[in-house]
Amino acid sequence: MSGSFRIAIWDPPLIISQIVAVQCIMYVSLGLWIIILLNVLAGHPVSIDYIFKYQEVNVKDVSGRLVVACFLLNSLI
Repeated sequence: MSGSFRIAIWDPPLIISQIVAVQCIMYVSLGLWIIILLNVLAGHPVSIDYIFKYQEVNVKDVSGRLVVACFLLNSLI
C-alpha cells in the first residue's frame, strides 16, 4: 500500500501555478519590507521604482541602503 499521489503524472498547469505563486509571494513580501523599512522607519515615500529599477539599489544614500536591506531580508525570509 504505497502512496501514489501524482507520481507518474507531469502536470504543467500545476508547475506554472506554483511558479506564479512563488513570484507573487516574493513581490508581496518585498513590497511589505519596503513599506516597513522605507516608509515607516525612514519616512521616505514608497515607490514601485524601489522594486524594479536597479538604480535604487545602491550604498550611496540611506534609502539605497534600506532597499538593499529589504532585498536581503526578503531573501532570508
